[in-house]
Amino acid sequence: KEVKVKIPPGFELGGELRIKGEGMLSDGDLIIYLKVSTPKRLSSKAKKLLEAGARVAVVAEHIDPSLEVLAQQNASLELAKAPYSPEYLAETTLAIAATNSRDVNKQVYNDCQKRNILCNVADDPELCDFFAPATIQAPRAISQPTQATYARNLNSSSPNSTLNSSTR
Repeated sequence: KEVKVKIPPGFELGGELRIKGEGMLSDGDLIIYLKVSTPKRLSSKAKKLLEAGARVAVVAEHIDPSLEVLAQQNASLELAKAPYSPEYLAETTLAIAATNSRDVNKQVYNDCQKRNILCNVADDPELCDFFAPATIQAPRAISQPTQATYARNLNSSSPNSTLNSSTR
């Protein structure tokens, strides 16, 4: 059985929400405990942007205290504890939308399109103006090639191409 629940404004995180008569038994209550987790660290993309000298703004309704400490130590990292609003795109060159809401991510993308701002929506290639390669730190740095890299390698006659003639 599917039950739609609207969380009332001001509901305390970790609090109990009781829905009468919607439990497993016909006369039982459904009890919901709400827990919202927030990132305790910056994503690797945000870290790389900071290392490259970019100004990084994080907009979220819940911000972990460890990010607040990091922002105090780095003037290029700005935190806005608020819901997303298009005004946060002012003076933005590039945006990365990585919320757990497809609707919010799509709104960020649409707002960026209206303002000619490049946008990358995490885990949604259809809503990306660019792709950021994944990097893994091991004994050596490994980058995940983009489609452009594959195309370049397919057209290359170099024996050092990522794709050799037997795999084309």
